[in-house]
Amino acid sequence: MNILRRFFLSNKTHSGDTSVSIPSGQLILVRSPASPKSENECLYEDVILSIRETSSPFNYQLVVGKNHTSEQDLISDGDDENNEEDELFESDTTVLKSFLIDAQLKFILFEDTESEILGWKDLEGDAGDMYEYRINPTVPQDTVDHFLFAIYRCEYERKYKRSSADIHAASLKEFVVEQKDLQLEGDHILSSISTASSTLDLHSNLQGVDDEDEADEEDEGDEDEFQDAIEEVATEEQVKGELIGSVLCDLFVYDAKKQSFKTKQKGMEASIEDIGHWNYLMQIKKKQSEEDTKSKDFSIVSYVIEQLDPTFRFEQFSFIFNYFTEKAGYTFLMRFANRDEYDKFQKMFAKALWQHNNEREWRLIKETEQDYLVDTFRDVSLSDEDMPDAVSDDDDDVEMTDSTVNMKDNESDSEDEQKTRYKNSAEHNKGLKIGLKDDRAFISRGNKLGIFRTDNDDRKLTFSTAIESISSSRQKNKKINLDRMMLQKGDTTMIIQDTADPNTIYKMDLNRGKVVEDWTMTKDSVGIPVVNFAPNDKYAEMGDEETFLGLSKQSLFRVDPRTKNKIVDSDFKQYKSKTNFSQIATTDNGYIAASTKGGEIKLYDKLGRNAKTSLPGLGDDFIGLTTSSDGRFILATCKTYLLLIDVKIKKGKYRYKMGFERSFGKDDKPLPKKLTLKPEHLAYLRQVCGNNMSFTKANFNSTLQYKTNTPSSIITSIGPFAVTWSMRKVLKNDPEPYTIRRYNDTVMMGDFTVHNAHRMIFTLPDDVTLASSKSFKKPSTEFGGVVKEYQG
Repeated sequence: MNILRRFFLSNKTHSGDTSVSIPSGQLILVRSPASPKSENECLYEDVILSIRETSSPFNYQLVVGKNHTSEQDLISDGDDENNEEDELFESDTTVLKSFLIDAQLKFILFEDTESEILGWKDLEGDAGDMYEYRINPTVPQDTVDHFLFAIYRCEYERKYKRSSADIHAASLKEFVVEQKDLQLEGDHILSSISTASSTLDLHSNLQGVDDEDEADEEDEGDEDEFQDAIEEVATEEQVKGELIGSVLCDLFVYDAKKQSFKTKQKGMEASIEDIGHWNYLMQIKKKQSEEDTKSKDFSIVSYVIEQLDPTFRFEQFSFIFNYFTEKAGYTFLMRFANRDEYDKFQKMFAKALWQHNNEREWRLIKETEQDYLVDTFRDVSLSDEDMPDAVSDDDDDVEMTDSTVNMKDNESDSEDEQKTRYKNSAEHNKGLKIGLKDDRAFISRGNKLGIFRTDNDDRKLTFSTAIESISSSRQKNKKINLDRMMLQKGDTTMIIQDTADPNTIYKMDLNRGKVVEDWTMTKDSVGIPVVNFAPNDKYAEMGDEETFLGLSKQSLFRVDPRTKNKIVDSDFKQYKSKTNFSQIATTDNGYIAASTKGGEIKLYDKLGRNAKTSLPGLGDDFIGLTTSSDGRFILATCKTYLLLIDVKIKKGKYRYKMGFERSFGKDDKPLPKKLTLKPEHLAYLRQVCGNNMSFTKANFNSTLQYKTNTPSSIITSIGPFAVTWSMRKVLKNDPEPYTIRRYNDTVMMGDFTVHNAHRMIFTLPDDVTLASSKSFKKPSTEFGGVVKEYQG
């Protein structure tokens, strides 16, 4: 049963009922890129969003209210008549901001890597300005659904001046907003909005509501159930666009219960169509003859988006992708007759996906870059004759029992009072930073920092201490929620930032347990918001150096806290064009890698100079960026895949140099190798975690204990699964290079300990655990019992 039907059958609440609210979130004013003010602004940190009736019939307010007051205070109707500017609006002391709910606001619900966001237009701001209400991840999905549908009903009542109490769900379709609806008006869309958002899914649900049966279907035999379930994918072509091209193929579907692909239909035609506003459709349907134009064979229609989990297999001339309905997820395989058909479709798909992600014309980039972007879909081999041997995955690893510290366990009465306060916090574990000196783990939990240590054998993890109520050194009542963390001076100092306030960076003395300095970056008396920072070199955190690297949207610079303006003029690189930097990382030699929101990577040998190498972006922003110690490998984390890039120059005058030191030839840029889970595994995860699932920042294991600088493993997580890739298997193009491990909750972040390359520390919302690489299993073992569920 779809979400909209569930809402209307189970809840007849009136639109203005006082129970309609979202209890916790953050209000942000997102300014248009064309706005002269340019920077976004966090207006309120923790506020309630609610709906209430006005004094005028069929009109409702969207109210942003203080979170420390009672719900009754916030949403009471009140009789205050002091506000004479607009008779529709009422006032009380708890209201921070209010909006008349109207279709002109263009409400849109979408997702990013951390939370769901409700967005709407700022009708009083500059063209393209919008508000974002970033919903706290702890808010139940039903509450969000309930709230959004209540907004649609309010819009309906305002437009038609009648009650929405007994209307059919389909009557609300006109109020569902998608990205293209905003683009038609020429608005500058929020950069975080994706057509793979929940709004797109909701639109699909609304379209199907008239045809859906009231009752759930009963289970049938396994084979019949599988075939019947697949048939719901079948859809008639409803959207016509400009044909980019088409190819012939045979279609196969993955049978999760048998764990193999089986023939679905042969003689299919796969096409890509441009439907405008940077949106593209992939349609797969039976190739029809002139005599059979009325045939209604099985067909698939899908947007061309990254959430298809596209995977090209050159050796089989095949393309694998995932497709989702309300009830299930399916993995399909298209097999092409020959290489020409395979290459043609690969280029069409790459072009459409790139244009969708970048909102730019493919023809505007150089032909060499076009070839580069198409080639990134290949299963690239990184192995060569001078590739150093990575440390064996099993070297020096021994079996161990996981050591877990649970924040919610009830311990003895003699338990340390500080630990009790830390674990009883309403917040959850979020960030993780491993100290280079002695493997201490620093874990952020709201405005608290927990510190954990491993024993001498790296086989047990224990709670050490906690720093509580972290706040500004200048404004003691200004709490700091730790988002970014960097250690200095042998793990005695930590540089921190609350991303809700990009204009300020804080220095915390870990020995004293308090913030001792607040810094604001300025250049020529102009403030520079910091989007990220990194140590001068990969292991600078172990030394006494106080300077470090900073990154803004348009510049790279060195921060020297001892100076007045904090920015070193001689080490400042400013770009005039809109670069939109987001991530930064350094090597052992101090080389710098910086990436943009479109996934472009720039490599520098020294701060203040032009980049030696620029690698084109695929259109996806990076969640994280890191390098191997020697700088040979770059590892970038995207939402559903990792990119591993070997930046050693293989031929020509500068052979054996790194891309940080010299530029690659124009036809010799290194291709990234995509690391991801098998499509059928991703399909299962999407069923469990939804489209909001994302990899966490991936890291190489430390090689301080070895003479080689080549890492042996990569660690990341997605949903409740921790995932490790073997570098040895990746470099040898092993078909199954990763192992996994399932936890009983979402894995928030993971990283290797520094002094043992086979030990990993993971944070779960309320757990911290130390694990061994031997505790990970092959996907066929760990996924075997659960992947069968995703079509059930």
